[in-house]
Amino acid sequence: MTRILVTGANGQLGKSFQYCASDNPEFYFVYKDRSELDISNLNQLRGFFQNNKINIVINCAAYTDVDQAEKEIEKAKRINTHAIKTLCDLSQEYQFKLIHFSTDYVFDGTSKKPYDEMDLIGPLGVYGRTKAAGEKVILSTSQNMWIIRTSWLFSPFGENFAKKIFSLLQIKDKINVISDQMGSPTYALDLARDILKVLSKNISNKEFKFFHYANTGQTTWHGFASKIKVLCKSNCIVNPVKTSFYKTLAKRPKYSVLCCEKFKKEFNLNPQSWELALEDCLIKIRE
Repeated sequence: MTRILVTGANGQLGKSFQYCASDNPEFYFVYKDRSELDISNLNQLRGFFQNNKINIVINCAAYTDVDQAEKEIEKAKRINTHAIKTLCDLSQEYQFKLIHFSTDYVFDGTSKKPYDEMDLIGPLGVYGRTKAAGEKVILSTSQNMWIIRTSWLFSPFGENFAKKIFSLLQIKDKINVISDQMGSPTYALDLARDILKVLSKNISNKEFKFFHYANTGQTTWHGFASKIKVLCKSNCIVNPVKTSFYKTLAKRPKYSVLCCEKFKKEFNLNPQSWELALEDCLIKIRE
């Protein structure tokens, strides 16, 4: 049986893999969060792989606080870049496939069309730069490893935009939401489910792969929030505001829509629209 280690197991993506695991009985899953297995700790990792046979590592561990990264530069580097180098080295030593997730924040947001895998990157902040550096590490190895860029992740788990807006709509009469940033919302459950589908058919494939994955469609944060309002039948007023309305430490790309045609064509999978995914997410949030 194929043994899969999911790191960062208590984050929203890690929990999404846990949620979808029962659909894949051909896999045996091992879940580890940072308190149990710190991907930036070489000795911990080496000890784990010496004592546990693992065929695939799905790395959901990451430093994702975009603004705090501007203050904690070394910590962001340690988790998003240096730890990836360690995982790459150990992947070759212990012969496991590495599945790594990256972000739309590696782009500068100046494109007029959806970004594909070959477009030049130009991250605007520390978070994006450290994730881009992690990609570079994998690209320099390019053996039995996958990079999957995704964007605007939401789910019933952890902290994310959909859950935050859902909560605000219950207690606020009016909220302000940014209307001049455009992106591709990604339902973490869809992402996890499709990655496991792909892995079940490509277990023996040891080629390097690089994909973008997001749900179909694009919107602004305001459009996203407005859809949540409609689905929740809320009377809260959702005001559109410019990015400049909020003073943040890190710059965000104004446009980071991902082109996912490569993933769709290679695996014959068509992610549902972000609107339909959001409906499912809100049902689960209410449960």
